[in-house]
Amino acid sequence: MSAPLKTNTPAPLTGKHDWAHGTMDELKSGSDDEPEIYDAKVGERKQRRQAKKEAKEKEARECQQREEAERWAREEAVTIWRQEEADRWVREERRAKEEREHQEKEAAVRWEVVIKKATEMAEKRAQGDTEERQAEAAKKVQVAEEAARQREEAEASKQKLVVMKKRVREENVVAGPSGMPGPGLRTGAECKRDLENKRQRTCMQCMRHKEKCKWPEVVGLVSGSGSGDVKGKGKAVATSPRAGEKKKRVKTSRSSQSPLTRPGPGLVENLTEAQWYTASVCAASGMAVGTLVDECNFLRFEGVGLGEEGEEEETDMEAVDQEAVEQEVAELQKEILEPQPSDDEM
Repeated sequence: MSAPLKTNTPAPLTGKHDWAHGTMDELKSGSDDEPEIYDAKVGERKQRRQAKKEAKEKEARECQQREEAERWAREEAVTIWRQEEADRWVREERRAKEEREHQEKEAAVRWEVVIKKATEMAEKRAQGDTEERQAEAAKKVQVAEEAARQREEAEASKQKLVVMKKRVREENVVAGPSGMPGPGLRTGAECKRDLENKRQRTCMQCMRHKEKCKWPEVVGLVSGSGSGDVKGKGKAVATSPRAGEKKKRVKTSRSSQSPLTRPGPGLVENLTEAQWYTASVCAASGMAVGTLVDECNFLRFEGVGLGEEGEEEETDMEAVDQEAVEQEVAELQKEILEPQPSDDEM
């Protein structure tokens, strides 16, 4: 007996049968007598399933490869970014270092300039101080030399004054007490008239030795003031050739002469001790009063005169030239200090 004929209507599906069993049943029912077709169909299905599986696997592999590539790309990008950041940091550090070095160099140059200026200022200040000290030392040396020179001049003046005083003292000792010239005086010497001194009545030689000048006129005789004088036999009155223009000067004795006074404070600096000593010696040697007054006026003394009310000549109170006074004193000292010949030589 043959098997019952099966229809192509599939049986109703239930939860117990799946899609594969249903398909197998359908194939079996339709192709029981065709096994080759069945194998071919089964092979095709396997191939399709295999192809789908391979496609899925390929797709999964490609997806995995894409993910790996993306991950690698991300990692590579991060690495590149980090490298770039590191390079930028290195560049910034290098730039900052260069800037610091440049600033340090500029600061060092400025500091060198400041040190150089300070050194130059210190050297200039030290040089100025050295010059000032040298100038002060030179000034002190000059002052010391000037003081030494003044001391030497003072010593020389003192020595000359001592010699002059000694000489005058010897002359005064040689002259007798009566005022007559002694054996050591220059009697009969040539008269030396000072042409520059208009007030002079007697030359310097005769005035010093109390002799009678050759050039003045003898107007007359006047009685002396001494107790031993006889009337009409006094000392002679000597006047210059211009006796008519000026008042006569009477020679008086030593007791009638007015005392000498020191020069005023305004002229002390213009006078020397030699001038005062010369005038004192003239007064002590019994010189004529008029001649003594003229000599004192010549030497610019104050307070020396006859004491008469009708005196016409007055002392010139103008400023005295220091050089002229020193020259006159030198001439007086020269005349006083020159050697006096003895009577035998005269």
